[in-house]
Amino acid sequence: MSTTTIDQYTLFKDKLPEYSQEGFDNDYFEEKILEPLSSNVNFLERSSNVLSPTKHQSPIKISSPKPKSSNNDSSDEDDDNNSNAVGAYFCQLCKKRFQNENTWNTHIGSAKHIKLVKESKKKSSSATTTVSTPKGNNNTPTKDKKKSTDTSTPTKTTATTTTTGSNNKQQKESSFTFLATQKEELQKVLKIKSSKPNLACKSLFVIAKAYSQNHYVRDSAKCLHYILDVLSATATTTPSPTPTPTSTFHINTGNIYINATLSSKTNLFLARLCRLFDQQLSDINYIESFYKLNIITKEKLQSLATSLSNNTLDPLLLLNDWIGQITLHQQQVAAEVQDESSNNIDEEKEKKQQQIIAMYNMLNEVAGGLCFSKMNYQSIVLYLLSSSIAYAHQLMSQYHLAIKRIIKLLESSKQYHIVIDLIKNQLILNNNNNNKNNSNSDSNDSTTTLIPTPTIMTIIKYCLVIQDRIRLKDALLYLNNNRNCYDEQDETIQCITSIGQSYIDNDYNKLDDIKDEYVDDDEMEFDGPGFAPESTPPKFTIPHNFSSNLYQTPSTPSSQEYAYNLIKTSKIRKQSKIINDVVHGHMDVPDYILEFVDSEQFQRLRDLKQLGTTSFVFPCGTHTRFEHSLGVSHLAGKWIDKIKMTQPDLEITEDEQKFVRIAGLCHDLGHGPFSHAFESWANTLPTKRFHHEEMSVKMLNWLIDDKGLDYSTDDVKYISNLISGKNRPKERGFIYDIVANDRNSVDVDKFDYLARDSYYLGRSTVCDFTRLIEFSKVIDNEICFCSKEIYNLYELFHTRYSLHKLVYTHKVAKSIEFMISDAFSAADPYLNISDQLEDPHEFINLSDSLLRTIETSKVKELEKSRNIIKNIRNRNLYKFVDEIIVSSKNMPLELAQEIAKEGNGITVDDVIVQNLKLNYAFKDKDPVEHTHFYTRYDDSHKIKIKKEHASHLIPNTFQEERIRVFCRSKDKCEMVQKSFRKVLKNYSITPNPSFTVSPYKK
Repeated sequence: MSTTTIDQYTLFKDKLPEYSQEGFDNDYFEEKILEPLSSNVNFLERSSNVLSPTKHQSPIKISSPKPKSSNNDSSDEDDDNNSNAVGAYFCQLCKKRFQNENTWNTHIGSAKHIKLVKESKKKSSSATTTVSTPKGNNNTPTKDKKKSTDTSTPTKTTATTTTTGSNNKQQKESSFTFLATQKEELQKVLKIKSSKPNLACKSLFVIAKAYSQNHYVRDSAKCLHYILDVLSATATTTPSPTPTPTSTFHINTGNIYINATLSSKTNLFLARLCRLFDQQLSDINYIESFYKLNIITKEKLQSLATSLSNNTLDPLLLLNDWIGQITLHQQQVAAEVQDESSNNIDEEKEKKQQQIIAMYNMLNEVAGGLCFSKMNYQSIVLYLLSSSIAYAHQLMSQYHLAIKRIIKLLESSKQYHIVIDLIKNQLILNNNNNNKNNSNSDSNDSTTTLIPTPTIMTIIKYCLVIQDRIRLKDALLYLNNNRNCYDEQDETIQCITSIGQSYIDNDYNKLDDIKDEYVDDDEMEFDGPGFAPESTPPKFTIPHNFSSNLYQTPSTPSSQEYAYNLIKTSKIRKQSKIINDVVHGHMDVPDYILEFVDSEQFQRLRDLKQLGTTSFVFPCGTHTRFEHSLGVSHLAGKWIDKIKMTQPDLEITEDEQKFVRIAGLCHDLGHGPFSHAFESWANTLPTKRFHHEEMSVKMLNWLIDDKGLDYSTDDVKYISNLISGKNRPKERGFIYDIVANDRNSVDVDKFDYLARDSYYLGRSTVCDFTRLIEFSKVIDNEICFCSKEIYNLYELFHTRYSLHKLVYTHKVAKSIEFMISDAFSAADPYLNISDQLEDPHEFINLSDSLLRTIETSKVKELEKSRNIIKNIRNRNLYKFVDEIIVSSKNMPLELAQEIAKEGNGITVDDVIVQNLKLNYAFKDKDPVEHTHFYTRYDDSHKIKIKKEHASHLIPNTFQEERIRVFCRSKDKCEMVQKSFRKVLKNYSITPNPSFTVSPYKK
């Protein structure tokens, strides 16, 4: 073999079994077209019938039944039972046993063994011959060499095969004889592969087929690779001329009418052979087989598949373009053969028809193989090509079959808008074809095929699924224009028209009335916002008999069954919206999220700055918690959707997807003016304790009751737990990892605010949260990450630490925060701010505008608060005095009083002491140590990775404590600093050298 072929075969050798009894009832040299997405097995898991060459079951090993023996024979029987350990390969001709497969292969290639094989062939003329069957193959009845009547006691190492009938006397070679013979033949063929390549390929096919019929998978694949090697060596180096493209979707139409090359067929045989054992190898050979047809280039196929997956290419445009190209080629060929005799023309037409059908079948086989067990957009391209070929040659049944397969794939990817257009396009093409046939039959009638009721129901259903009012209007217009053609008394037609028209008119009360009329709630229950419970398949699914009789009206289901699938549209109160976000781009906001967004409770977040007082220092940081909450909801939905798509075995329900999005949206409803600054002030009140998560839950309950949303008490409790991160259940706890993760603090709230704050602050961030979502997987009821993302996680927490250190706790921002807290304390006796911390109906009035309310008031009771706010406006701020990094255990609890005692003229009210803790969001612990990972090679088990395995530069300490001192009076700053340093000296703490000389010293 050539170097390339050897590398390819090595890959096959590692992934294919040596011997298998599975899947060879039909020989893989025969055509087998697979239906898309019809596999219920995992091809990567071999069946128990597949025998690995490294295990005890081997194609060469002797496994004959043992004779019933006396006690004296027990030791011999034990020796045979342990033959796996002392030599699993036995040659009956030479009467020798071999230790392993390598020594066995050396033996069967020896001159002595080959000579014995030839002598054995000459002697074998009777109807029965001795055979050696692989272990576990007991399909053949046996009898001993002496034709004993006792078939239950054959000899120790030999079993014989009887004839299956008096007329069936075909001999069966023994396994070792067969292998030796095939190896001998293979060596002869390899000697002539350079001088007689055609004969060599033909002989190699015979040998490969013989191997496959005897279940020797790996040897058969090896022969096929030899064929590819021969064809590669004899291939011409001059490339065939490629016609100049006349279309954006140009194809080499001439190659459609050419039989597939031997190389292409060989790859197809390999794909069939590998399909049972390794899907990836099968896909590689399927697609390689298509490339060798030279109809579409590799780059063009990949480009078209990518465009389809991104919804940037209309399949109908591609279909019609290819039909036009093939039709034009037909016309050109027809003009060239006009001068030939009629007999030759008929022969050419028949030959071309056979070639077209063969090419159609091959394209469908390749496409079906690629998408047999998973969605593959390359399959859609190939099905479109085959349907174009079929339609251009008026093979309508084949055309409908290919379109049926396309629709099944598009349904699986929920591209319902394309499904609708394909159905409509089929109707148009079918009508055109009928009119063409009528014109050929001298009929003046131009008929239009009536769309069957189930088909029009399917179109309307998908219009409602994707909330496509334009297509829905077209479908209803068709119904109205052809009302006389349908049974006007049919309740199903009435139900269709009523539901669709009510949705277009936004008449949701009418939809509720239809629900009451057609659906009995006692008999039918609806789960989630879909058309039926997830566990129940939809009753009307595409395809609906897409065959030659597609357009004959089938039986119509009852209106109650139809309403069961469609009436849940009464839950759709508004259309979903697309919001363009500076961080996440275009965000799709579902209708049930809009119900929460369009409420006074949520709209209040527009008046709460995300960064609180930080915007006084960083002018661009003025974004609000409104857009942050939308972003968190978007990421929460994106994450749980990804998990549901990649791990369907988790059976994530639509309700769970919905509740996670709602929790992400409403998690900050309880924030007060200037966010965390207000929470810090509220917790200084002697009789009050305030936590914004608890207020968020109260606001959520009020919002649902206020708007009359259809959520049960259990639903609200579940959403509340997702917001707080508490009460994590033992089962399905991984859902609690998404919004507020108390297990390791990796959640979408952090993803959004770090990315959003960095954007508005003009800071770059290294952490890529999209990778964390993409490379995540649920294992043992928790979200784990790919091991290669460990450093990305450390970057996430380091980014959080950096923003807290440099931005969120900026000394000037904190100074203003203390001033606003003093303003609130001074205004509280008059405005009763503290009394509004319990009732959400009162709390809703508190926003950042509270500062402006105090500032513009004229009452005397707020004069002190107004003066503080005026000082903020005039930038006459509290002054930062000093800072020290220290363990809080070494410092007094009442540090402000200690400072006041050490200085003359200093009061406790002059001093503000801030105990600041900066960490990786998990106090003094490493959050990554509480995170589990999986490897690319084993994604079914979770592991922990030590930080030393990620980088030696990762810190050993994950929390630092700082003491900051501020002074309310600028004139006393120097005295406060000196007093603070005396306190530090008393506790043997070295001051910060950057503040050795006071900035306030004259």
